[in-house]
Amino acid sequence: MMERLPKTDQNILVVDDSQIMRLFMKKILSQSFEVQTVDSAVSALESLYTMEEPSLVISDINLPEMNGFDLLKKIKTDNSLCKVPVMIVSGEKDSSSRIKCLELGAVDYVLKPFNPRELYLRVCHHLNINLKRSSQSDDQEINSLNINRFTSYE
Repeated sequence: MMERLPKTDQNILVVDDSQIMRLFMKKILSQSFEVQTVDSAVSALESLYTMEEPSLVISDINLPEMNGFDLLKKIKTDNSLCKVPVMIVSGEKDSSSRIKCLELGAVDYVLKPFNPRELYLRVCHHLNINLKRSSQSDDQEINSLNINRFTSYE
């Protein structure tokens, strides 16, 4: 049985051409976060320009029309988007892909298949870092993301 968790104001954009993977990540993350999913880098860019700035983008590398490397480059070189953290979740196991993503500005690289709890914890970690950065001028509560509330799928 899945415990229903209170939502935070953190929103995540998931970019993956696999409907199963989009639904799986949404199920894991929507316990605590608002999650929007798209099936291509082009759709991701459209969403990024029209929606409220996401707290995190999670993207695959192998995408139709434009790959994840190019999406990452476009996000990190656009002045209106460059502060949005991007996490890569991909089946590309070679170290050159991981290194390239990190050099392009990705905050993390998670290999598929992944443990659902690991993905959830990594997302919480990156969102907590963002909260700390943004709350330096605010008096926001830093521990608003409770990593112990993950509901296991194992």
